[in-house]
Amino acid sequence: MELYQITLTCGACDAETKGVLSPHVRELQCANCGAPVAKIKPFEGVVYVMSNPNIPGFVKVGMTTKDVYERAKQLSQTGVPGSYQVDAVFPSHRPKNDEAKAHAKLARFKANKEHFSLSTAVAIVKVRSALGGREPAFIREIWRDEVAEMVEKNRVETLLKLGKAPAEEAS
Repeated sequence: MELYQITLTCGACDAETKGVLSPHVRELQCANCGAPVAKIKPFEGVVYVMSNPNIPGFVKVGMTTKDVYERAKQLSQTGVPGSYQVDAVFPSHRPKNDEAKAHAKLARFKANKEHFSLSTAVAIVKVRSALGGREPAFIREIWRDEVAEMVEKNRVETLLKLGKAPAEEAS
């Protein structure tokens, strides 16, 4: 079992409160005044973007309520050449619903049930968009810069379409 120590400042009395996060903790209270300082709600699952280097040009977008790395391992043992790699993970309180949103956003790229013909970075950006701009909890290092650049480009294009000028870059 993984345990984490967390330190928060109470909004009611400004006291620093330390607590331990575990799978069984659902609320942290201030040690000084007893006010709740955090409510903890576990995610039900994740929406993931995976790729397989032996199947270039395709990504798999799906969901799981279990460990995403175990899911990649399972997929890699289905007779496909090579191994699936987890490229991005989006935590979800409603993973089936969020997976459906992602698949709808990717519909024109659909190759089969959960495989899509597009680059990994584009898939990550489109899943992010389908989920209302939710940031992934994990993104593989090789995709971070490209995804960040695409997100910024989309932001600027949206502002221009709305007739707003993007903020001036600081020199």
